[in-house]
Amino acid sequence: VEPTPDGVAVRLRAEPGPRVRVADVRTSREGHTRAGVIQRAVGMSEGDLARASDLDEARERLTETGVFRSVDVRLASSPGQENVRDVVVDLSERSDINMEYSLRYTTAGSSQVGGTPSDSDAGLQVGAATEFVNPFGWAARYRLYGLYGAERRLLGGRYESATFFGRRWETQVFVFDDEDRVEDIESLAERVRGIT
Repeated sequence: VEPTPDGVAVRLRAEPGPRVRVADVRTSREGHTRAGVIQRAVGMSEGDLARASDLDEARERLTETGVFRSVDVRLASSPGQENVRDVVVDLSERSDINMEYSLRYTTAGSSQVGGTPSDSDAGLQVGAATEFVNPFGWAARYRLYGLYGAERRLLGGRYESATFFGRRWETQVFVFDDEDRVEDIESLAERVRGIT
């Protein structure tokens, strides 16, 4: 610290130390996610420089999968080695199966929406969905869903992954069969099938 006419000048002298390298990538908890999936998401291997930005990016890639409740990626000392650290991946996996359901009763009646009259039938409407989280260890989610009622029938499935052939492109595939009553003519119904 040196005084100057404008205030104080602070001079720092830094001596670079040895660069820390990666010794190994390991997980601290056992789960059913495949080791290759975790290794690809971490993106570091033995001998690479251990940089904070790489650890942040690995944490982000693992979180993007949507199959973990919590993700921690940190450096830990490697026994008997200086300037070398292990990358420790601590993952807490989400529930294997999630289920949702709904029941709704609709009373019969007529209404007007946007100047167009509309009648609805009385009846029970039932909906259900089941999501399988990471069942095969590839960090993907699968969802089956259905809706059945007096005016609509919908069946579908969805596949979701944070990567597409190893690239960080979020991927969703929907397959559905949707049947909906059109206006008030019983024999006229609209049916939509698709894959998106």
